[in-house]
Amino acid sequence: MENNKKSFAERLSRLDEIVKELEGGEVELEKSLTLFKEGNELVKVLEKELNDAKTEIVRVTEENTEK
Repeated sequence: MENNKKSFAERLSRLDEIVKELEGGEVELEKSLTLFKEGNELVKVLEKELNDAKTEIVRVTEENTEK
């Protein structure tokens, strides 16, 4: 399943799995690089979602204070 079809929680969980696997130190170099790249992409997607949510919260808050 592609990252954009998963929920925020699913992507965050996958990132956590990747971090644990890499920190375990039992992964071969080639797989480590693949996991690192996947994790890096997840971070980008998650950061964008968080920033979008923050923007929406600010917008809604500003609309409510103008009333």
